[in-house]
Amino acid sequence: MKNILTLLIITLISFSNLVAQNNSTKKADRLFDRFEFIKAAEEYLKLANDEANDYYVISRLADSYYNIFDTKNAEKWFEKIVEENDRVYLNFEKIDCQTIFTIIDHNLVGLAIYYRDSLDNIDLVHIAVDEKYSSTGKYADKLLVLQMINELKKIAL
Repeated sequence: MKNILTLLIITLISFSNLVAQNNSTKKADRLFDRFEFIKAAEEYLKLANDEANDYYVISRLADSYYNIFDTKNAEKWFEKIVEENDRVYLNFEKIDCQTIFTIIDHNLVGLAIYYRDSLDNIDLVHIAVDEKYSSTGKYADKLLVLQMINELKKIAL
């Protein structure tokens, strides 16, 4: 009985941080889930200023800005994520995804979202580039999309 009680206490302590984050982000998460991205961004911004290194808050803030087409602020917060992490992990319907960011001259110009289906297979979920680097853009000769796909091939090998 004493062992069960000790185990229960340890389990509760280990989940306390998770509950604290859920409580601190509850309002912002609810707004985000209701597609109220402007209000969600305001709430996540308050939290991001309080919890500077909280990956979850910063990524949701960046996503909120992205969803309201505020690319300048989205880029700023996505850049913070990139600075602190080699790879960014996303979760789409219980599929663990990773992201490759392409940054040129301190500007986010492309990203690719992918997941590893098996050891020898990578599935590309989404790829996006700044319109200047698209096939009809000013820097089309850079072939940015092909470069990003080649990077994914290297990862797959």
